[in-house]
Amino acid sequence: MKVFVAVSALLVAQAQANAHGNGPAPKSNGVDGKPNVHNSGVCSNAYSSEIRDYIVEAHNHARATLVPTGEAANMRRLEWSEELAISASDWVEHCQFEHYTEDYAYGQNLMYGGNSLDKATIDGWMKAWVEDEICDADRNGAGMMQLNHASAVLWADTFLVGCASKMCPNGYLTACNYFNPGNWQGQKAYQPGKPCSQCPSQAPYCDASGKLCTASPNGKPGYGPSPAP
Repeated sequence: MKVFVAVSALLVAQAQANAHGNGPAPKSNGVDGKPNVHNSGVCSNAYSSEIRDYIVEAHNHARATLVPTGEAANMRRLEWSEELAISASDWVEHCQFEHYTEDYAYGQNLMYGGNSLDKATIDGWMKAWVEDEICDADRNGAGMMQLNHASAVLWADTFLVGCASKMCPNGYLTACNYFNPGNWQGQKAYQPGKPCSQCPSQAPYCDASGKLCTASPNGKPGYGPSPAP
């Protein structure tokens, strides 16, 4: 507990820079699209399999339990993308606390601070990105479009996540990249309603939690297709 408090107190969150404007979001027409990701091909800031799996688990727990309306009808289960993780690794390599905005190929959340990478640290990311932001929005009357971190995590059409962390002068710099990117103006982050009642054709099944749409008929989480380089 003391470690969690010390780490979370040092975390600094930057608003996600993918309020994409008025253009239409990518359409997959029943087939999952792939972002145009360019990267080095080498993840030099990779996690252990335990931490990687917990990052996915923590994101999916947030998607299943933390939507502001209580339940989402079309929320997809996230899977890990190694290509997005490599892009995140490339991004944090230079220890610059700023967002990738070149072509909005994917959404991104950043976190800077802390001197350890464990489950408590990841819980701290989710608290800052989702729980705290939603609480602040409730107090200020903001909608989902103003919740840049939370909308990146809670955008229903997002189905891939890849993250990386690098120890920098002021602690770990972490980037989590998301596809499909969210926060498109004029579109809802998710459809309120009974969980899994409006699953998309790409993910027509309900996962083991009974809350998230998945492509797997047995409801077990897996590792998703990598975006094309």
